[in-house]
Amino acid sequence: MSLKLELETPLTLIQVYAPTDNSGAAEKESFFEEVQKQIEHAEGRQRKVIVMGDLNGRVGNNYQEAMGCMGRFAGERTINYNGQRIIDLCVANELLITNSLINHKRIHQFTFESSQQQKSIIDYFLMQKQLR
Repeated sequence: MSLKLELETPLTLIQVYAPTDNSGAAEKESFFEEVQKQIEHAEGRQRKVIVMGDLNGRVGNNYQEAMGCMGRFAGERTINYNGQRIIDLCVANELLITNSLINHKRIHQFTFESSQQQKSIIDYFLMQKQLR
């Protein structure tokens, strides 16, 4: 779903719910292709983009290898396939993973907790660097 707002800076919000890491490769590939298509559509109309929602990925915390798309305060070490795809999407579109820009208390960083009490960050707010 996307929402177009008529602000001083034209902005498109893209709300997402990604397939889980256990989903098939084709389903995940299709999802990220569709997000890319929506970003390109908005940019083609001279609009800035924010992608937000449950991206079902874990991007890790190695901000030095994230090629400028992650801040120093990414909360967890784990990175998975969807997480790498999020980083790739950010690099390709000059997006920032804003969850990683502010040093939150550990208890406030996690967006998911499993029934086995395992915590992770899978919900993200990605914005174009020019909006920072």
